[in-house]
Amino acid sequence: MGAITDYDDSEYEKNGFGNPRVLRQNMENQNEILSNPHILKLEKKTEAMQTLTSLSNVVNVADTSTLLACQLLYEKGIDTFCSNHEKDTRLSEIAIHYNSLSDENKKIFLQLMQEKPQNYIIIDHRIVFGYPSIYNENSIIDENFPMDICLGYREFELDDMSEEEQNLKIAELIKPLKKQTYMQGVYTREDVISNKHNRMKCDLINKEEKRCNSSDKNTNQEISKNEGLIYSEKYDMFFADDDSKSRYIESLYRKENDWRTDEEIAIDAGIEYKDGHFLDDYVVTATDIVKTSQLHQTGISLISKFKNMITKVKDVFRGR
Repeated sequence: MGAITDYDDSEYEKNGFGNPRVLRQNMENQNEILSNPHILKLEKKTEAMQTLTSLSNVVNVADTSTLLACQLLYEKGIDTFCSNHEKDTRLSEIAIHYNSLSDENKKIFLQLMQEKPQNYIIIDHRIVFGYPSIYNENSIIDENFPMDICLGYREFELDDMSEEEQNLKIAELIKPLKKQTYMQGVYTREDVISNKHNRMKCDLINKEEKRCNSSDKNTNQEISKNEGLIYSEKYDMFFADDDSKSRYIESLYRKENDWRTDEEIAIDAGIEYKDGHFLDDYVVTATDIVKTSQLHQTGISLISKFKNMITKVKDVFRGR
């Protein structure tokens, strides 16, 4: 495990998947995957691990057998940082950060891990990846340090299945998890003061934990500067980077089985979307203008009535 596969653009276009909307329509009904055998013909190339930052990019970085499952995870607001389908490892799997799950999803995962330990595996992020078949027996879940989850099947469990059928099979592992707010690289003020943002970084292997340079005495703006984080006053949250902030905002508005484009979500939610990121700046829409105009007219009317009432009261005291 450790590599994400990508597809050659020219081959991608030839096979009719150049339009992300076409792909979304095909994937919307899982049974339609079975009628798309050309998914198997996509040429792959190995790339470094990365976190998915947009739904439309899932088709570029998720391995073909995990494509549907990665899409479902994205829509649920769960971070996916690696997917694999390699004969050498005899594993077909997806990796996510355990610590980025909501409390509800953590409970669900722990139950699934007990029921199907061969499909749901947890390991300490600070150890080297390998065959994780025995990790559940040896791993102690520590909320204070980064833990990883591997969801998937061993190769022999998927024998005699087409890659489309493997998509459906792996996607079944994702369905028990619930929709949540995106939490990878997202921290409250209390999280930062307790140094969670440093403990949860992915570069802890053979490295000492960095100290927090802030305290309760610091303002949020000072904490943001001291810790190299992004602070949003609107959401009162700290973010590791622009990608984490964008995914967090998107998760507030994207629902499960929601195939809207990023641009469509931004328009519907009245938020700004620029250069591939959702921003917390509110966009004034036509509806807002109408509402503001109506409130303005109502305010003028109330002020006018109040002035007339004051005039009548004065007239009464003057004996008119």
